Amino acid sequence: MQELTHPDQLRAPRQTGPASDFYIVLIGLTFLMNAVGRGATSGILVKDAEALQRLADVDVLVIDKTGTVTAGAPEVTDIIVAPGSRRNADSLLALAAGLEQSSDHPLASALLKAAREKGLKLNPAQSFESVAGKGVIGRMGGKQAGFGNAALMALRDVDLSKVMAKADDLRADGKTVMFIDIAGKL
Repeated sequence: MQELTHPDQLRAPRQTGPASDFYIVLIGLTFLMNAVGRGATSGILVKDAEALQRLADVDVLVIDKTGTVTAGAPEVTDIIVAPGSRRNADSLLALAAGLEQSSDHPLASALLKAAREKGLKLNPAQSFESVAGKGVIGRMGGKQAGFGNAALMALRDVDLSKVMAKADDLRADGKTVMFIDIAGKL
């Protein structure tokens, strides 16, 4: 068998330049979106694209068996009340679950389940908007409220400085941290 060492020996047409680079990126993104979508239908959630990309360099994966792995669904494990808040953990859970009632996100299901298990009364949001990759916003009791990650809180100009140390501790334990604000305050 003859080895092909010179580009002229290859018979397939080749294109170089920005158009071919775009085509390769588009194919890669299509495969990535398909893989993430198929994983989501099986209950496998990918935190972000960087996490998925870093997984390509992993040789050994060790999984700590928590409720998320064994049950196949996220669950509410901690509710931390911000210092100085007038609300308690149950009222925050009811507020977050009320905001999430219109969402089909797996984290919304976990909130609704936790609220039902506690027998909490849920008031639906007067308006609901999902902010892709960040969380949800809506009106609750006549006030604008948001429930989501730190990026959503940054968009809403919410100061997280009082809770970031605790949030970092929870993230270090492998937990997903979500914040709730009412009229811009935790």
